[in-house]
Amino acid sequence: ADPSLFPDALIHLGGLGYCAAVLIEGVERFGLSWAKACAPLPDGWWNAIEAGSFSDAMEHVTNGQEPAFIELTFDPNRGIESDVMQTVYWRDSFSQENAEQRAHPARDTVDILSDRLADIPRDVASPDDPEIEGPGGFGSGIRLLDIPKMIFDDFREDVAQQPNSPEPESLLALTGDWEPRSVFGIRIDTFNAAFSVPLERLRSVLEIGTAVAAKHRKHFVYTVRFAGPSPASLSFLRFERNAIINIDGLTRAGIAGWISHSDEASRAFTDALEDAGIPFSMHWGKDIPSDAAKIAADFGPAVSRYKAVRAGLVPEALRAKLCSPMLEHWGLA
Repeated sequence: ADPSLFPDALIHLGGLGYCAAVLIEGVERFGLSWAKACAPLPDGWWNAIEAGSFSDAMEHVTNGQEPAFIELTFDPNRGIESDVMQTVYWRDSFSQENAEQRAHPARDTVDILSDRLADIPRDVASPDDPEIEGPGGFGSGIRLLDIPKMIFDDFREDVAQQPNSPEPESLLALTGDWEPRSVFGIRIDTFNAAFSVPLERLRSVLEIGTAVAAKHRKHFVYTVRFAGPSPASLSFLRFERNAIINIDGLTRAGIAGWISHSDEASRAFTDALEDAGIPFSMHWGKDIPSDAAKIAADFGPAVSRYKAVRAGLVPEALRAKLCSPMLEHWGLA
């Protein structure tokens, strides 16, 4: 009943209790066109992006269109000056003729990995990996995988076939349904951690990330997206201009097991940012979330405001029943 409390209450569905209703604002239907490229970033790109001029930064891909969404994937093993996977969307006119059009959904990391892992023989040996004793087997093959190369090769093939959209598509046509994949009957999952940094620090952050990656197996990529600040007091999008870095790769769970280095690399990346004094905020819902000490340091008084709002909205008798272990771990219970 008090709208002034709303920004302090926003953390995630379930943090305060059960979500009983959602109000959705409808907007006029619009189309999206897109273009893709896999090439080094052009001269002047870093200056343009650090100034927040996304049109100038991506003009080589969009031919002057105002970007609505940008996604850049870097191979952390080859540095920020090498080829970058670049996908840009912009709003465009939409007609009923293409309303039912269903684009071939973009292949994600799991698609690519499940295809390539299926090609690994189970009896492959790995003499180049000193951590493996005797015949490496299927696990050895996974350890030696160059995940960035797989993803980049797949993207280059996609760009060669269709570098841009022939006509505007609906958002529905650009988002595929997620389905679990398996190899040899074993489910394949991927690792994903994400954090936000101030846009003007992006280059320094990626340079730190490439130095970290050199010490770990080639099991992950860095994907960058951009966003403005969130009205939520505890949002990880807490900077005026946010660069969001996703670390996508093999997970430690399931088929990858103890083979993957994505988890260790992500923690080493954020540790290095702390050592360099670069502020960042972890995504609440991804692998490697924040802990109570970091949340208190990042958000300060907003933590107390959130807890006060929760105490005011959730009766004391229900609070323990509507509390998750993560909420306690974050110091927000």
